[in-house]
Amino acid sequence: MRKILLICAAPALLLLALAGCVTKDPLADSVGGAVAVQATEIGDYFSEEDLDAGYDEAAATRIQLAGDDVTISQAGDYILSGALADGQVKVEVSGGGTVRLVLDGAEISCSDSAALYVAQAEKTVVTLAAGSENTLSDGGGYTLDGTEQAACLYSKDDLVINGSGSLTVNGNYRDGVNCRDELKIAGGHIRVTAADDGIVGKDLLAVANAALTVVAGGDGLKASNDSDQDSGVLFAGSGTFDITSGNDGLQAVSLLTVLDGEFSIVTKGGAGQAPEHQAENFQPGGGFPGGLSSGFPTQGEDSVSGDSVNSAEQSPAPERAAAAQQNAGAEQQAGEAGAAAEEEESESAKAIKADGDLLISGGTFTVDSYDDCLHANGNIVIRGGAFQLASGDDGLHADSSVTISDGRFVISQSYEGIEGLNITISGGDFDIMASDDGINVAGGNDLSQAGGRFGPDQFNSGNAAAGSYTLAVSGGNLLIDAGGDGLDSNGSISQSGGSILINGPADSGNGALDYQGSYTMTGGSLFAVGPAMMAAIPGSESAVYLVSAYLGDQEAGSAISLRNTAGEELAGFIAAKPFSHAVIASPQLRQDEAYSLYVNDVLIEAFTVSQTITAIGEDATMNAGQPGGRSGGRQGGMGMQPPGDAAAPVAPNATEPEQSDSAARISVGR
Repeated sequence: MRKILLICAAPALLLLALAGCVTKDPLADSVGGAVAVQATEIGDYFSEEDLDAGYDEAAATRIQLAGDDVTISQAGDYILSGALADGQVKVEVSGGGTVRLVLDGAEISCSDSAALYVAQAEKTVVTLAAGSENTLSDGGGYTLDGTEQAACLYSKDDLVINGSGSLTVNGNYRDGVNCRDELKIAGGHIRVTAADDGIVGKDLLAVANAALTVVAGGDGLKASNDSDQDSGVLFAGSGTFDITSGNDGLQAVSLLTVLDGEFSIVTKGGAGQAPEHQAENFQPGGGFPGGLSSGFPTQGEDSVSGDSVNSAEQSPAPERAAAAQQNAGAEQQAGEAGAAAEEEESESAKAIKADGDLLISGGTFTVDSYDDCLHANGNIVIRGGAFQLASGDDGLHADSSVTISDGRFVISQSYEGIEGLNITISGGDFDIMASDDGINVAGGNDLSQAGGRFGPDQFNSGNAAAGSYTLAVSGGNLLIDAGGDGLDSNGSISQSGGSILINGPADSGNGALDYQGSYTMTGGSLFAVGPAMMAAIPGSESAVYLVSAYLGDQEAGSAISLRNTAGEELAGFIAAKPFSHAVIASPQLRQDEAYSLYVNDVLIEAFTVSQTITAIGEDATMNAGQPGGRSGGRQGGMGMQPPGDAAAPVAPNATEPEQSDSAARISVGR
């Protein structure tokens, strides 16, 4: 029979005192640096007490774990060492104050409940002592008593984990760590293996300065409270995150914010395990393009559901079960039953998912995701970071808007690269490979609407008309290889800056460009190749001159070159797939100046720019590549009418953005 050791004594009792007073603060250097640089963001979620891993060894109560359960009923500092082979450490403090549990070589196993259980406390801090290794484990079957302690480390009140030591959590029954209030992780090397979710904070899950490794059958990290719009928040301020999950990697039912950190995420076996989109069966020859190198080339150089849980029954501890049954009230049972329902999993297997908005300011991300890599049911805002993404569905998807001002994006595999109701790109480098559309605004005509493997994409469109949706590009470098449309806007496209390079589809069922409203260029550059049958180009109202070239059937690997009268190349492109049409728009093109277009150093045509759109090449007089999208917005039908005779805007009417030589002169090879 196990004894229950109740600890409510003054700190002097049960103390193996060390001579003198020793203060440990293993996070002082790293936390001080992070706070100095990012105090406003981290300070929103972490107090000084949260970040402070220091404690007074001489004044703390030392507990040597052995064969007895331990219950702590008074606030204060406690140092836990030793092994508890089959028992529980429980915190139950009815008064105020903070309970600090310093794990210093502690190993706690409990066969039928949580190994560490915070039943009640104003706040509990678990500090991982410097240089220590600690382990928490539970069994595969619980004797639930109405408290629903369905996690190896389970807390009903606020919980903080800090320090610089290590903690291994083996959640064999359900979750690894589950806090029903606010959970803050401010340090430590933490390894969690869980049958269901790895780490859960109901109202808040905040992480800074920690190294997390999570292997979970359900979600990796999750903020789960969906009953309060200000709760269910997940914040990653800094640290390393190595997550392998059966469902979502990071999931917040409200706001998800990433300030910085290193993320390695694999969901449900990765993108390679996802079945093909059913819609791809309707795309003739539109297989996934291959052979792309990573990085964004410029001028020929690189720029920069939860699974079933093992519920095998084990013999309960009679004393603990009896005490729990006696103390469990009807209100407690009802509340925790609701919590259990809340934890019920969906089949979502996205890498980083916010049911609200997703905000990313920086960090490095290596993602191999069965479903979307970055997903928000609200908006996605990205201000920086380096992203290596492989997705079985979309690289980035927002039901509302996607706004990107900086960052480095290599999307090596996706169904659609970037998708949102409205998409705004003002900076960043992008290398996107997509089996369907490279960038898609507001769904509509993209093949995913035909009922792909993840179902039709959803957008928060309200009562807005399709023409009000916009892809707006004012900066950045975009390199796109698409099996469907390169750019597909079920509204309009506006470009005032940036460089866009597109390898369009090899088949004639899609095109390099597709839009329903208008494509207006007031700056930037565009070089897109694809099939002539579905060719679309920017409109004649644009302030940038463009060439629409019909080139006949050309092979993959062909080099296209636009040159001036001196033979200098102004724009060059090596096509990754067969093509028959190219559109080139650049500030380098000037009215009344002469140019020549070559394919594989063979002259296609010499011409003089006399209006906004210059059509050249085979059948140019019949098939000039009309402005407008083929899905209802094309002027003059399916590209069978030559451009109008409207005079081109003269140079003073066009505001040419300041660009470097590399930005103005497009030259790229795969």
